[in-house]
Amino acid sequence: MARLTARLLVVLAVGLWSAPGAAAEPKAFTLGQPAAEAHLAYGAYTGDGKANPYGFGLGLRGGVTLPENLYLGGLLEYYFGSSETHSDGFFDSIRSSANFWLLQAEPGYDFAISDDVVLRPQLNLGFAYAHRKDCIDDVCDRQSDANLSLAPAGTLLYRGDGYVMYFGMRYSEVFTASDRSSGSGFVMTIGVGTPLERLGVRF
Repeated sequence: MARLTARLLVVLAVGLWSAPGAAAEPKAFTLGQPAAEAHLAYGAYTGDGKANPYGFGLGLRGGVTLPENLYLGGLLEYYFGSSETHSDGFFDSIRSSANFWLLQAEPGYDFAISDDVVLRPQLNLGFAYAHRKDCIDDVCDRQSDANLSLAPAGTLLYRGDGYVMYFGMRYSEVFTASDRSSGSGFVMTIGVGTPLERLGVRF
């Protein structure tokens, strides 16, 4: 009897020891959930151009997290850019303006911080489409080009009641030609999304 009691106590102790560990491993709420999100963005320019091609922007993203916690998605953003007036030593007033729109794939991995919070490190890869204009009086030189862009990124997702909040930050490296101004910058985003399952879309 004493031996049986000791065995039961050992089993109970092991169970109590392992139960908190099992409870401390939450699953990402994004698993198997196709999702769409709309966001506001702001880009802090670190390039060498005369005008910030980022500034405020609008964006959309969509994707799905596979059972292995691998996230596969895509991103589309449009930035309003800015205009600057400067002199090059020959002309008193040159008006320069620039803006971007970005199209990127953004594979990532979802780490569950809790039942309602997910951290998603990403490595975005795609294209930055630049539009630039330099004007002297009424004479303007317009340039448009597409360049490869690479952006290490991180997104924090918080699940609310029927919605998901997205908080993101990334460094966008744009590989422009040697005779073009750089398009690199830090980008911050905040948005709201929803699992598409609520709209009848399932993976």
